Amino acid sequence: MKKCFWIFICFTTVIIMTIVFTSCNDDKPFFIKKVKIKGKINNSKNGGSLATRSTDNPYTLDEATKVLIFFGRDYDLVNIKSDGSFSGNAPLGTATALAFLTDDNKFIGNLFSGDLNFLPLVSNSGDLSDINLDELILDGYKVIPSNNPIQNQIVLTNEEIEYMQQLGSYYEALSRNVDMSNDGELDILQHGRIDITFGTSCSGGRWGLSDTQQPIIEEQDSSEFGYSIFIEGPIEWISSSDNSLPTNSWLTGPEENSAINLNLDGEGYSNNSYFKVWFNSHSLGIDSFPTGTYTLHIDNKEFLFHCSFVSSDQYRVIPVVTLLTNSQNQVTNILFSYQFKDGTPVEPRNILASGIDINICGENGNFLEQIVTSLYSSIDYGYDYYDVKLEDPVNYSEITSIGCTYIDIFGNSISNGWHP
Repeated sequence: MKKCFWIFICFTTVIIMTIVFTSCNDDKPFFIKKVKIKGKINNSKNGGSLATRSTDNPYTLDEATKVLIFFGRDYDLVNIKSDGSFSGNAPLGTATALAFLTDDNKFIGNLFSGDLNFLPLVSNSGDLSDINLDELILDGYKVIPSNNPIQNQIVLTNEEIEYMQQLGSYYEALSRNVDMSNDGELDILQHGRIDITFGTSCSGGRWGLSDTQQPIIEEQDSSEFGYSIFIEGPIEWISSSDNSLPTNSWLTGPEENSAINLNLDGEGYSNNSYFKVWFNSHSLGIDSFPTGTYTLHIDNKEFLFHCSFVSSDQYRVIPVVTLLTNSQNQVTNILFSYQFKDGTPVEPRNILASGIDINICGENGNFLEQIVTSLYSSIDYGYDYYDVKLEDPVNYSEITSIGCTYIDIFGNSISNGWHP
């Protein structure tokens, strides 16, 4: 297997590009096309066994007065009407969680549909516009609809459902992060929601070349993966936009595992709208971040959050790279196919919420060409996931590595690097 430091630099830089660019374009709409989601709590049923089956949930569903519908860094907070009905909106192309809250913003439970803790609002054709969950009941912390939209309206393969089930604990954890400031008020009703996302980076393998070389995905052990936590919030949560504040932040936890006791310095930046900090597992010498409750320390403040890291190697979606060259031996197009680790094909529109960011790198990791498509401005159903044409052809002989990054429907960034 060919190992190259500059491959790592190339695709790691794509992550940093994604971090910066997705935060510096707050003037753009988050997504364009919305899906209407509605349901109803039948108060006459929620006094029964299904409403109180859990021994550790102190609430019943008829105590819910509002629904927090969140996706990426945005949300829709809707009130439940006197008849138990509610209706809200979320963008097409996102993984959307519904958290049911009491009048004083205590967490009751989150939507659980088709064995998933979220709704993957995906459609190959883009024609998904309305979802009626119908009547809802509470089982433990799971809010279960009588009308399951998975497979009725949202068509997924068994492999895609298994992939999303692997990530279910991640969204269950995020559903609880409605009051990270721990002051009894919803964060979104104060300065705005604080966003938690993750990044994964690893080597992809050997790229394909026109008709002369087939791509090869290379095996890796866990020590070769890089994992990151990204935390982003409105600048109003900290005292100023001074870059020294996020730079001097640190992360502790998880509370549930004192043997690990992480205490990790972060990197970050701030602008006039947002601050962002990130923490990398490799600087700890650990393979991933253990599930549990963490605390972000920044600007003499503490923000608590639940974390269930997405680190499933088996269900990692791999954009497989093949380069096309012209008669001058210049790369003109990059072709992609998509698969899980075991070779199962994947429809990218069911997993990806962005196009593919591409860094074509030369000697010492210098950029020969960059293509950035992961900005959360809209879902472009005309985007070609399979054939990316370079604006300017690049001499094949100068290319030493190619880094690729996409943002999945959960808002997480996945990167891999390719070599000749």
